[in-house]
Amino acid sequence: MDGQAVREHLAGGTLLFDGATGTYARTIPGWPEEAVERACLSAPDKVLALHLAYLHAGCAAIKTNTFAAHVGLAAQSEAQQRDMIGAAVEIARRAAQGNAFVFADIGPAPQDAPEAYVRMAQIFLDCGVSCFLMETMHACEGLAEAAACIKERNPHAFVAVSFAAGPDGFTRAGEAASSLIARMDGCPHVDAVGLNCVCGAYHMRRLLEALPHTKKPLIAMPNAAYPHVIDGRTYYDGDPAYFAQQAAACAALGARLIGGCCGTTPAHIRRLAERLPRQAAHGAGAARDAAPAGEARACRSRIAQKLARGARVTLVELDPPRDS
Repeated sequence: MDGQAVREHLAGGTLLFDGATGTYARTIPGWPEEAVERACLSAPDKVLALHLAYLHAGCAAIKTNTFAAHVGLAAQSEAQQRDMIGAAVEIARRAAQGNAFVFADIGPAPQDAPEAYVRMAQIFLDCGVSCFLMETMHACEGLAEAAACIKERNPHAFVAVSFAAGPDGFTRAGEAASSLIARMDGCPHVDAVGLNCVCGAYHMRRLLEALPHTKKPLIAMPNAAYPHVIDGRTYYDGDPAYFAQQAAACAALGARLIGGCCGTTPAHIRRLAERLPRQAAHGAGAARDAAPAGEARACRSRIAQKLARGARVTLVELDPPRDS
């Protein structure tokens, strides 16, 4: 499926994406103890199973396992980067079998952003990919250049750009997400703009409520909830049903590309897939007015259980994980 098919799909409704890769992968038995993206080379069957789990949950678009496939992050060299991306595209296509969209997933670059994004885009284009998601961004550096590069080689490609902001609406670079979104909304080579990561679904919904109208389709891919650390491990507590309620409310506010980020699983996407048709049929009233208590209550309950047993609990605020 190409970029024009995405536009046609969005003309008729919402496009449901998968959920987290990195945090979900770590729960899969036998997943290699290495950068998540390297599993495309060392454990392709595990990556295939991850994609299939989300597709079976009801999503219509999956992201390649390449979020941190930059040289200096998951890839140790440009040759390994090319091999990793090529394998990731092949695995995602095997899973989709032409029945779902495959998006090239590009996360924040560790350095030299314009060059890094263009290099990744070129590799994906060489693989014949025409749908792109540049996600979890905290600034605009290099994004317009990469989008222009993509459109120069494939004018019909679909390019989505998504920023990661906290509940206050600012990215870790101190930029207002609304300003960043406005800049990309005005970029002629970008087709969709919005938010992903950092925020749970309730707070992302609130950010969307305050966001000025965009000319382009809006993205909303919230986290399952907020991270906390127990015995040195990071957890995302969040009830899939509550996540789905709030994410569906994002759709009612105009978000057209919907999915999940850190902490979400096929269970979250399944609940969201079930809710979106009802949302379209019955309107957004209940979801729009829902209080955040469900999200906070789900997190507190698990922490309380640990504390009751005397376990050590540390609450933390994390930057967006590089393998989300």
